Amino acid sequence: MDPTLILIVALIAAFVIYMVATRGKREQREVRLAAERDQAQVQAKAKAMMQWREAFVLANPGQPVPAPPMMAVSGSAIGMSDRTNTLAILTLIFGVLGGYLAIVFGHIAISQIKRTGERGGGMAIAGLVLGYLWLAVTVILVLLAGQAGAFR
Repeated sequence: MDPTLILIVALIAAFVIYMVATRGKREQREVRLAAERDQAQVQAKAKAMMQWREAFVLANPGQPVPAPPMMAVSGSAIGMSDRTNTLAILTLIFGVLGGYLAIVFGHIAISQIKRTGERGGGMAIAGLVLGYLWLAVTVILVLLAGQAGAFR
């Protein structure tokens, strides 16, 4: 086997192993940051309700304080949405079918999922891995065909 081919396969394998190994840490950091952001929103709304209560007491001395107005809290405790990201679904489909669009769609889907909190992160990662595997197989086949003299 050609040393160049071995090097390419080793680099691709190292990249995939790195991505899988650091995935958990990245997800934990994202969940922690989302929880901190949501906690800050809840604290700000609680402070606003206390200010409303104090303002009501000052404006209406001796009156019973009614329940504060409803204040909507957006998202859930960790900022997840009930929707599944469409590009994540397409990433998995193209990854299974062997399309290189899985790589492009997968990276876009992951950035959208981080930004919006949609579901589908696992599908996007699975499609990305499949897309990169298809790319690696294609590169290997092209290199092998080149060594066999198919392109001469």
